This record gives sequence, structure tokens and C-alpha cells, in this order.
Amino acid sequence: KQWYQRRVRAAMFAVNPCTAYRMLEDFRPLSPGDWVLQNGATSGVGRAVIEMCRARGVGSINIIRDREDAAAVKSELSSQGADAVFTVSERSELEQFCRSNTPHLALNMV
Repeated sequence: KQWYQRRVRAAMFAVNPCTAYRMLEDFRPLSPGDWVLQNGATSGVGRAVIEMCRARGVGSINIIRDREDAAAVKSELSSQGADAVFTVSERSELEQFCRSNTPHLALNMV
């Protein structure tokens, strides 16, 4: 079982950053100061999107599921470079934030 888990993690390590890169590159040009909105921010692809946005000067607006440790997860994602993190139930706060930080690209991890 450990052998299998290590292989799965290794495969995700190779695939997730490539997937994030393609998602940021293939749909519309992004410039420093633009904003990207994504759900699934805690996934491997989501975390890679956060890091790639930070490196490019593109803001990331991130949505996570409601959970007991949401504050800790928000803090963790922020420390990785997320500019804003909202839970699914914080829809009104998200909408308010997006009024002044309009997303140029939205990514659905489902």
C-alpha cells in the first residue's frame, strides 16, 4: 500500500504543475495585476495555480470548502501566496471582493 501511495504522489507531483500551467496559459492572456478566481484551492493543481500566479504578479482569489479548520487552511494558502481565500459559505464576501478585483479568468477544479 505504501508503494502505491508513493507512486500516486509522485504522479501528482509531475502532473499537477503542468495542468496548472496549461490552465493559466491556454484560455486568455494574463498580465501582472490581473486576477484569477478558482475553486479547489487546496488541491495540488490549486496550490500550483496560487504559486504560479504569485510568480507572475497575478492575484489569486481562492475558494475552499467549508470545514472546521478553515482559518488554518486560509492561513496556509495565504502563506503560499494566495491573495484572498473564501469558504463556499462566504459568498457575499467573495462577491464584494470581486467587485473591486474583477477576475480575468475563472478555473473550476471539478
